[in-house]
Amino acid sequence: MVNRIERAKQFMPFASLRGYYDLVQEASTIQEPKHELCEDDGETLSRQLCHLQKGDHVNVHYYRQNRYQNLDGIVERIDLLLHTITISHTVIAFSDLYKITIF
Repeated sequence: MVNRIERAKQFMPFASLRGYYDLVQEASTIQEPKHELCEDDGETLSRQLCHLQKGDHVNVHYYRQNRYQNLDGIVERIDLLLHTITISHTVIAFSDLYKITIF
């Protein structure tokens, strides 16, 4: 019986390309260029950041991993030293924010 188990091991799949399929998946995703905010949009975004408080319910449109994403959640932290905002355990740099909607 032990010999059968040992013989069966040679036919088990071998993942010699570990991580390869993840890289192919990542490369096949459509990448978007990051858009620069015009002066008016930048001022609007800056005013909204000044009025945000911990516990506010927001929807943010932001840039991460070569594409834009939306996140709906509660503001957990605003770090003015690091220029980041934490929403639903996701840390977003101010420079990656594109739009904020406060509910």
